[in-house]
Amino acid sequence: CVENWIHHHRRNAVNDELPRCSVCHQHYRGCEQRPGIAEFLCAKCVNVSKQLLRTLALVVLVVGYQGAAQSGDMELPPAVRILLITLFSFAALHKVVVLSVSLPPHRPAPQNRQLRRFFVDDYRSLAMHLAETFATALLLAFWFLIGQLGLPYFLPFALASLIPMSKLCLQQPSMTCIRRSFLLIVAFILAPVLLVVMLASLIWRNPRRAVNPLDAPAHIYVALAAILLCCCCESSTPVVVLWAAHSALVSLGLLELLLVKKFQWREGAPWLITLQLTALSALTANTLTTFPKGLGSPDRTGLFVRGASTLWFVLVLALSAVINRPSILRHYHTWQRRHGTFTLQSQENQGDGGHTALIV
Repeated sequence: CVENWIHHHRRNAVNDELPRCSVCHQHYRGCEQRPGIAEFLCAKCVNVSKQLLRTLALVVLVVGYQGAAQSGDMELPPAVRILLITLFSFAALHKVVVLSVSLPPHRPAPQNRQLRRFFVDDYRSLAMHLAETFATALLLAFWFLIGQLGLPYFLPFALASLIPMSKLCLQQPSMTCIRRSFLLIVAFILAPVLLVVMLASLIWRNPRRAVNPLDAPAHIYVALAAILLCCCCESSTPVVVLWAAHSALVSLGLLELLLVKKFQWREGAPWLITLQLTALSALTANTLTTFPKGLGSPDRTGLFVRGASTLWFVLVLALSAVINRPSILRHYHTWQRRHGTFTLQSQENQGDGGHTALIV
């Protein structure tokens, strides 16, 4: 019973602390068997692949729905439109039911057997559902505001997205809850403007950090500039030159980190944003943009773009990994705790099969 309790609580662990009693805070004594680095890398590859497929499926559903909702010269056949709208509607209904049943977090599972199928107790999975719902609703609102999505296609899903929030307010009705819900809706509508204001505020309050090449923000600007060049320029030369110059600076940074070790680089979560924007920039250049002019024109512009963007992304990835090595090691140890097996009876140390056994 104690081992099952430890396993349940370690699923949501945020550190690699040893298991202990929740009453007297005394650490348990026993044998803990942790997975090794091979299992960690395999699990991460599987998780990344699943997330990419999940994101791709969501993008296909949203873009398909937007295409089915449009009317004009490029209107889809009626059967295809009905199919795309039906699939998107079922996916949206599933999200609403999951959030309505599972929120607030850490609540007990519902008694109804049918509703229990939609219940999500893992807060990471629940956070993923929330993020996907928010991103989808934000994109639909943007299309509605610019006139690419009609009101009959937007309003039902906008109202459905308010159901989980309404449920939380009905459980604990108060003016504070209503005020927070109203502010959340306003923030949702004004999200693009608020994002720009927040970035400007951060730059104003921390001007040195915003231009410090030893921190992430300066590299974020390069990724954003690359996206703008991909969208605005017919020639690939400007973005390839930008990638080459930044790749050279990143290479010097790697040499400094690995050999010189004189400067103090700043680690932290902004490097993850840098990686995401770098990947988005490379994806935009290779899949969403065509360059009729530039290096290697007219037939080999794509080859230069793919080579320069791939090298650039790999170098930024390596720089981010080296800078955030302590954070990566902490994450690895926390992952080991979450997926390890703890038994109360002591056992002799064993290290077969790529696993690590510890006596605690």
